[in-house]
Amino acid sequence: MEGDANSLAGLVQQLSTAFDNSLEDILADAQTSEDEETKGTASYVAALKMCMLELERNIGDIRRRTMINDELAVSGVLESKNNLNRTNFSSCAKKSIDQLKRDIAIKKETITKYNEQLNRWSKDLLLLEEESRKAACLRSDGQDFNQPVASLTSPVADDDDDGETFEEV
Repeated sequence: MEGDANSLAGLVQQLSTAFDNSLEDILADAQTSEDEETKGTASYVAALKMCMLELERNIGDIRRRTMINDELAVSGVLESKNNLNRTNFSSCAKKSIDQLKRDIAIKKETITKYNEQLNRWSKDLLLLEEESRKAACLRSDGQDFNQPVASLTSPVADDDDDGETFEEV
Protein backbone atom coordinates (compact mmCIF):
# COMPACT_ATOMS: atom_id res chain seq x y z
CA MET A 1 0.00 0.00 0.00
CA GLU A 2 2.91 2.34 0.70
CA GLY A 3 4.10 1.88 -2.87
CA ASP A 4 0.66 3.03 -4.07
CA ALA A 5 0.90 6.17 -1.96
CA ASN A 6 4.35 6.87 -3.38
CA SER A 7 3.03 6.28 -6.90
CA LEU A 8 0.12 8.63 -6.28
CA ALA A 9 2.47 11.24 -4.86
CA GLY A 10 4.68 10.76 -7.92
CA LEU A 11 1.70 11.29 -10.21
CA VAL A 12 0.73 14.47 -8.40
CA GLN A 13 4.31 15.70 -8.62
CA GLN A 14 4.38 14.87 -12.34
CA LEU A 15 1.20 16.88 -12.97
CA SER A 16 2.47 19.78 -10.89
CA THR A 17 5.77 19.85 -12.77
CA ALA A 18 4.06 19.69 -16.18
CA PHE A 19 1.70 22.52 -15.23
CA ASP A 20 4.52 24.69 -13.85
CA ASN A 21 6.64 24.12 -16.96
CA SER A 22 3.75 24.98 -19.27
CA LEU A 23 2.93 28.11 -17.29
CA GLU A 24 6.56 29.26 -17.31
CA ASP A 25 6.82 28.67 -21.06
CA ILE A 26 3.59 30.54 -21.73
CA LEU A 27 4.72 33.51 -19.64
CA ALA A 28 8.16 33.49 -21.27
CA ASP A 29 6.61 33.51 -24.75
CA ALA A 30 4.37 36.50 -23.95
CA GLN A 31 6.20 38.71 -26.47
CA THR A 32 5.33 36.53 -29.47
CA SER A 33 2.70 37.55 -32.00
CA GLU A 34 -0.93 36.61 -31.46
CA ASP A 35 -0.91 33.79 -34.04
CA GLU A 36 2.20 32.23 -32.60
CA GLU A 37 0.91 32.68 -29.07
CA THR A 38 -2.36 30.92 -29.91
CA LYS A 39 -0.49 28.07 -31.57
CA GLY A 40 1.94 27.90 -28.62
CA THR A 41 -0.84 27.95 -26.04
CA ALA A 42 -2.65 25.18 -27.88
CA SER A 43 0.47 23.02 -27.76
CA TYR A 44 0.81 23.63 -24.01
CA VAL A 45 -2.84 22.75 -23.48
CA ALA A 46 -2.35 19.58 -25.52
CA ALA A 47 0.67 18.66 -23.38
CA LEU A 48 -1.35 19.21 -20.20
CA LYS A 49 -4.21 17.11 -21.60
CA MET A 50 -1.80 14.28 -22.34
CA CYS A 51 -0.43 14.54 -18.81
CA MET A 52 -3.98 14.44 -17.39
CA LEU A 53 -4.86 11.38 -19.48
CA GLU A 54 -1.74 9.61 -18.29
CA LEU A 55 -2.56 10.62 -14.72
CA GLU A 56 -6.10 9.21 -15.06
CA ARG A 57 -4.75 5.96 -16.48
CA ASN A 58 -2.21 5.63 -13.67
CA ILE A 59 -4.85 6.36 -11.03
CA GLY A 60 -6.99 3.62 -12.58
CA ASP A 61 -4.02 1.25 -12.34
CA ILE A 62 -3.54 2.17 -8.68
CA ARG A 63 -7.23 1.55 -8.03
CA ARG A 64 -7.07 -1.86 -9.71
CA ARG A 65 -3.96 -2.83 -7.75
CA THR A 66 -5.69 -1.78 -4.55
CA MET A 67 -8.76 -3.87 -5.38
CA ILE A 68 -6.54 -6.88 -6.16
CA ASN A 69 -4.78 -6.51 -2.80
CA ASP A 70 -6.24 -9.23 -0.50
CA GLU A 71 -6.07 -7.01 2.57
CA LEU A 72 -8.34 -4.41 1.02
CA ALA A 73 -10.58 -6.42 -1.30
CA VAL A 74 -13.92 -7.65 -0.02
CA SER A 75 -13.02 -11.25 -0.79
CA GLY A 76 -9.76 -10.77 1.11
CA VAL A 77 -11.68 -9.47 4.11
CA LEU A 78 -13.95 -12.51 4.08
CA GLU A 79 -11.08 -14.99 3.71
CA SER A 80 -8.59 -13.37 6.07
CA LYS A 81 -8.10 -15.08 9.46
CA ASN A 82 -7.47 -11.79 11.26
CA ASN A 83 -10.62 -10.07 10.01
CA LEU A 84 -14.28 -10.40 10.88
CA ASN A 85 -16.05 -13.67 10.28
CA ARG A 86 -18.73 -13.96 7.60
CA THR A 87 -21.73 -13.18 9.85
CA ASN A 88 -20.12 -10.10 11.38
CA PHE A 89 -19.16 -8.87 7.94
CA SER A 90 -22.71 -9.51 6.76
CA SER A 91 -24.17 -7.53 9.67
CA CYS A 92 -21.69 -4.70 9.02
CA ALA A 93 -22.63 -4.72 5.35
CA LYS A 94 -26.33 -4.69 6.27
CA LYS A 95 -25.79 -1.71 8.59
CA SER A 96 -23.85 0.07 5.88
CA ILE A 97 -26.58 -0.60 3.32
CA ASP A 98 -29.25 0.61 5.77
CA GLN A 99 -27.27 3.80 6.39
CA LEU A 100 -26.88 4.34 2.65
CA LYS A 101 -30.62 3.84 2.13
CA ARG A 102 -31.37 6.32 4.91
CA ASP A 103 -28.90 8.79 3.41
CA ILE A 104 -30.52 8.39 -0.02
CA ALA A 105 -33.98 8.92 1.49
CA ILE A 106 -32.81 12.11 3.23
CA LYS A 107 -31.27 13.40 0.01
CA LYS A 108 -34.42 12.60 -1.98
CA GLU A 109 -36.51 14.43 0.63
CA THR A 110 -34.18 17.42 0.47
CA ILE A 111 -34.33 17.47 -3.33
CA THR A 112 -38.12 17.30 -3.17
CA LYS A 113 -38.21 20.25 -0.76
CA TYR A 114 -35.89 22.26 -3.02
CA ASN A 115 -38.06 21.46 -6.05
CA GLU A 116 -41.19 22.54 -4.18
CA GLN A 117 -39.52 25.78 -3.11
CA LEU A 118 -38.33 26.44 -6.67
CA ASN A 119 -41.86 25.84 -7.94
CA ARG A 120 -43.24 28.28 -5.35
CA TRP A 121 -40.64 30.87 -6.32
CA SER A 122 -41.46 30.39 -10.00
CA LYS A 123 -45.14 31.07 -9.30
CA ASP A 124 -44.27 34.04 -7.07
CA LEU A 125 -41.99 35.46 -9.75
CA LEU A 126 -44.75 35.21 -12.34
CA LEU A 127 -47.13 37.03 -9.98
CA LEU A 128 -44.52 39.67 -9.19
CA GLU A 129 -43.84 40.18 -12.88
CA GLU A 130 -47.55 40.58 -13.55
CA GLU A 131 -47.94 43.03 -10.66
CA SER A 132 -44.92 45.05 -11.77
CA ARG A 133 -46.33 45.29 -15.31
CA LYS A 134 -49.65 46.52 -13.87
CA ALA A 135 -47.80 49.06 -11.74
CA ALA A 136 -45.81 50.23 -14.75
CA CYS A 137 -49.03 50.72 -16.72
CA LEU A 138 -50.65 52.68 -13.90
CA ARG A 139 -47.62 54.91 -13.38
CA SER A 140 -46.89 55.58 -17.05
CA ASP A 141 -48.01 59.22 -16.80
CA GLY A 142 -44.43 60.50 -16.79
CA GLN A 143 -44.30 61.04 -13.04
CA ASP A 144 -41.48 59.75 -10.87
CA PHE A 145 -42.13 56.26 -9.54
CA ASN A 146 -40.77 57.30 -6.13
CA GLN A 147 -43.43 59.96 -5.64
CA PRO A 148 -46.41 58.99 -3.51
CA VAL A 149 -49.60 58.33 -5.42
CA ALA A 150 -51.47 61.16 -3.66
CA SER A 151 -49.04 63.80 -4.95
CA LEU A 152 -49.63 62.70 -8.53
CA THR A 153 -53.17 64.11 -8.59
CA SER A 154 -53.45 67.66 -9.86
CA PRO A 155 -54.65 70.28 -7.38
CA VAL A 156 -58.38 70.99 -7.49
CA ALA A 157 -59.19 74.24 -9.23
CA ASP A 158 -61.33 76.63 -7.18
CA ASP A 159 -64.33 77.52 -9.31
CA ASP A 160 -65.81 79.89 -6.74
CA ASP A 161 -62.89 82.29 -6.83
CA ASP A 162 -64.34 85.37 -8.44
CA GLY A 163 -61.63 87.59 -7.10
CA GLU A 164 -63.36 87.87 -3.76
CA THR A 165 -61.20 88.14 -0.71
CA PHE A 166 -62.29 87.22 2.75
CA GLU A 167 -61.49 89.02 5.91
CA GLU A 168 -59.73 87.10 8.64
CA VAL A 169 -61.50 86.99 11.96
